[in-house]
Order: sequence, then C-alpha cells, then structure tokens
Amino acid sequence: MGRQSLTRDWTHHKLQVYNDVEALEDILGVTLPAIPDPGLSAAKVRNNFENSFGTQCIAVLLRDSGKVYLTVNKYHEESYPLIDKYLTRSLYIRKMADKVSRVMCDGKPFVSLHWRSMVERCPHMTFPLSNTCVSYLLLNKRRDKIVNVTYDFVISQDIQCMYISAPPSQTKMVDLFRNTGLRIIDSNSLHNTSTYGKDIRVFVEDPYKMSLLEQEISVNAAIFIKNRWSNWSEFVEYTRTAQNKKTHTYEDIPGTPYDVLSGYRIVKK
Repeated sequence: MGRQSLTRDWTHHKLQVYNDVEALEDILGVTLPAIPDPGLSAAKVRNNFENSFGTQCIAVLLRDSGKVYLTVNKYHEESYPLIDKYLTRSLYIRKMADKVSRVMCDGKPFVSLHWRSMVERCPHMTFPLSNTCVSYLLLNKRRDKIVNVTYDFVISQDIQCMYISAPPSQTKMVDLFRNTGLRIIDSNSLHNTSTYGKDIRVFVEDPYKMSLLEQEISVNAAIFIKNRWSNWSEFVEYTRTAQNKKTHTYEDIPGTPYDVLSGYRIVKK
C-alpha cells in the first residue's frame, strides 16, 4: 500500500481498517488483536507505519483488477476450474444451499433464473431516454413474452420447478411465473422455518447472506439462466463451468423476441 494512500484521507482509512477487521472475523473467521487508536494525525500515521516493519501482519493484495477480469474472461475455460479449486466457500452457506436444493422441489431437478430488469433505476423519465433506460423499459414491457418462452423452455427440459433470484421490486415478474403453473420458489419462500429449519433465519435476517445462499442454490440447479451483465451471475457461471454444468442465456431459449435479445441486460456481450 503506497504511503500516499495512507495519508490522503486518514479518517476514511481508519474507518475502513476497522471495517476490514470485522469482515475478516465475520467472513473468514480470522480474529485479529485489538487495534489501538492510531490517532488522526497524518504524521503519526506515517510514523507508525514506518516503525511497523517486522511486525506480524496479514496482507491482502489486489493486482490490477481490470487485467485480472479480462484474463479470466478471455481464458475462462482454463481459469474457472483453477479459481474453483482454490476458492473456499463458507461451509454453513453451502450446507444450507444443499438442504434447500434437496427440499424445495421434493428432490427433483430445478431451473434457477437470475432476473434483473432494473427498470426501477429509471423513475424519472426524461427525453430523450438513455439507451440503458430504453432497454430496461423494453424488458419490463415484454415480461409476458419472456415468461412464456421461459416456461416453454423449462417444460421442454422435463422440469416443473424453478427458483427465481430477483429483487423485491420484481415481485410482478415472480407472480407472472407463478401463474404459469410452474412450482416457483424465491427468497420469500425460504422464510418457512418448518420446511427449512431454524438455521434459515440467519439468511432471512441478512440480505447479503441470502444473496450468497441464492448463488449456491443456482450452482446446484440443473439449469441456470443467467443475467448477462451481472457479476452475481458470472460468479455462478464460472462455478458451474468448473463443475461442467451448462449456463444458459436467453439466446439459448427458442422464441425469445429479437428486440429482447438485443436488450442491455439479457444478452449484451
């Protein structure tokens, strides 16, 4: 870490240090010794830093994330299995995902859909609309058609059950899928402790943990339909690729309207 970054905004850095300590403990189970208040003086920070050589510490280093991203995506067939090999997932999340995957569809195969139309990001319509908002509105307008072609695709795979990962603003889309007769499960369905046990409360009470759980459920799915411009979906995809599981986009689903295929959120490459 460069010295300039240590002194440029120490108040922010100080808060980040304490947040990182909590994150290491909460996520990785690594408990660090208490950090004494180093004070707000940039000079004192520099002095503490320069006198800290030889002190045992944990270093978290990040290379150029842009280059890492491009390399992984360019050579994803080779990179994904390597990432999956060395990535250690939280055991309690994996166990709950396996339990939910076994129980929610009575042990039968299921499809997982990651749906984001993002139309809520365009609440104030000004003209001319950005290309992004035009695409969001198009996806929202074509929901019925998207539901119909998705239903036909799922049934063609001899599957009757689908998990939908969608934000609270997309309840209309979830309801449309329920009207098809498919068995639909979403995060709200997981609130049932009599079905999934008391341990599910940890996820119900924490949206971040629920999101991680939904990713692992999507990894377990027989079929996963991704959102093309979503890091959330990409995480699921590379894990599935490493496990030789196919990930679909709406390009793979017969009958998807061309204007939807050209939409920003579904098939943009």
